[in-house]
Amino acid sequence: MNMADDSVVYGPPAWTLDHDALEVIWTVFRPGYLVAIFVLGWAMNVAVFGQFKVDYCTVLGIAKDEVVSPGRLIVVALSLLMAFGACRFALLDAPSVLAILWSMLAAYAIGLFGLFIHLPSAL
Repeated sequence: MNMADDSVVYGPPAWTLDHDALEVIWTVFRPGYLVAIFVLGWAMNVAVFGQFKVDYCTVLGIAKDEVVSPGRLIVVALSLLMAFGACRFALLDAPSVLAILWSMLAAYAIGLFGLFIHLPSAL
């Protein structure tokens, strides 16, 4: 006696199929690219303030040692874009979508810890 329902299809989750997997991968990559675009906009803001001789420190109420140069912000944004691009192309031949997702989540965790590298020491 067969108790299994023939109308139920057991198999891989829907997002592991090719088209849906691509959607999931780009959804995971999107926040990193948005952060890079934000940093580029921040660099443009700092450059505009410098071009028009607006005292950035007084306007924002921050100390002089907390100001970041636009060049450094552009380097950070470009390095983020290159890292995500390299990671994306390296993962094209990944054996499964789960490997791609876990590696991107690990990259985000490493990137979050990387933010604390340039923090000034406590006073």
